[in-house]
Amino acid sequence: MKNTKVKHVFKGLRNEDRRNEAGQSTLFLVLALGIFLLGALCFAFDLSNMWFHRQAAQTAADAACTAGAMDLLVDAQGGGTGHQGFTLGTNYTCSTTSTDSVCRYAALNGYSSANSALGDKVDVSFPGTV
Repeated sequence: MKNTKVKHVFKGLRNEDRRNEAGQSTLFLVLALGIFLLGALCFAFDLSNMWFHRQAAQTAADAACTAGAMDLLVDAQGGGTGHQGFTLGTNYTCSTTSTDSVCRYAALNGYSSANSALGDKVDVSFPGTV
């Protein structure tokens, strides 16, 4: 009889003893999938926020560039807008007191060069050749 008991211990748990553990793997699988989906959702929120800020910066740059190009066009035709405030070919950085159209349009779109937020600085540069 001693031999049968020793064999039974090494065989592991019997089916009757395993009934209390039924469903544990399902619970762990559901928890793991839930954590994975929550992480994926947070990652999607981060990417959409990054995309939004990138688009906002591109819109501000497009508006400022268009304003500067229109001022250059009016100046080339002999008229003056009174808001040009820059010299063609001279690079500069906008400040909070800038009155030229490029800096004003950048400020209207949230980029005022007040350095109150990271990435708020506006630099204006002209290409060497076109």
